[in-house]
Amino acid sequence: MGKNSLFTLRVGGYKKSELIELLKQNDIRLNQHGRDLLADSCFGLSKKQHKVKVLVVPVASLGLPLGGTLAEIYAAADKLSLGRCSLETAVYFRLQWQSQPNSQNSVMHAHKAPEGAVTVAAKINGARAVQGFYLRKVAGELWLRGYSCDNSFVFEPEDQFAFQVS
Repeated sequence: MGKNSLFTLRVGGYKKSELIELLKQNDIRLNQHGRDLLADSCFGLSKKQHKVKVLVVPVASLGLPLGGTLAEIYAAADKLSLGRCSLETAVYFRLQWQSQPNSQNSVMHAHKAPEGAVTVAAKINGARAVQGFYLRKVAGELWLRGYSCDNSFVFEPEDQFAFQVS
């Protein structure tokens, strides 16, 4: 991807059980962290459908040419008036963006964001083992994966993040 991409999503209006069913119907795979986030009390739902704009940018575009930690990425995004997305938005993003380019490899890197992943900048209240979701397409299969990292983990300049914009 490399360049900034803007998406307009329809978010809200479904119950959690309906969202999970939509993920199954669309053959979207979840890892255990993703299932944990869906089940967590921090996962809120919007009763009414509304539109949300999401901008996908590489970390370097945030003014972090050497990459950065989540705290550094979020501080840089705040300066650019880029907001964090609800966890619900990440699910709708995955459901509506099925044309995501395939990752060039299927390797899941420990200590590195997977190639081709788009990390959805999340609003999560309180300390959680899982920080949010990322979207990835591997061998034609769509994934909504939960991820965890510590405060010292550095995302690479080319790693992609999705932020909410007004």
